[in-house]
Amino acid sequence: MNIIEIIAVSFTLLSVILTIKDNLLCWPSGIIGVIFYSIIFYNHNLLGDLVLQGVFLFQSILGWINWRKPKEELPISWLTKKQLGYLINGSVVLYMITFCLTSKFGGNMPFLDSAIMTLGVMATFLLVKKKIESWILWILNDILLIVLFSSNGLDVSSYVYGLFLILASIGLWKWIKSTKVV
Repeated sequence: MNIIEIIAVSFTLLSVILTIKDNLLCWPSGIIGVIFYSIIFYNHNLLGDLVLQGVFLFQSILGWINWRKPKEELPISWLTKKQLGYLINGSVVLYMITFCLTSKFGGNMPFLDSAIMTLGVMATFLLVKKKIESWILWILNDILLIVLFSSNGLDVSSYVYGLFLILASIGLWKWIKSTKVV
């Protein structure tokens, strides 16, 4: 465990907790985590995940702006069937592009790395829009990240992503519960 991994994990954990609470500060804390995870992924030649951090940075800025709207203008909600179709089609295309690129440039574990990048991009995109399905994608992504981190000797991150898996499950439950009419 090194200081860069500790900082990345700490700020990412804080971001997830704040996201579950629908708190705007999830975005700036997430940005700090993104910066430090970028360093980790660069050092481990995980190209898809490194690129993903750039995407997360951009999406985090958009999320920070978007979540500043009043809660009535941006409520937590489910995707429509049409939106779900777009999500699935976009995910397939993004995965294929990412897999080709990470394979071509010699990335470590391109199949897994590409799946993680695709899920992460789509989950963050949905999170910016406060869509409940974002948590489902985060749950899948956390499982894959545990495998990726374990395989690359990033034990602290692997354990923390086990915690993120639990938090994503809580986030899913809380966001579903928030849409129920009492």
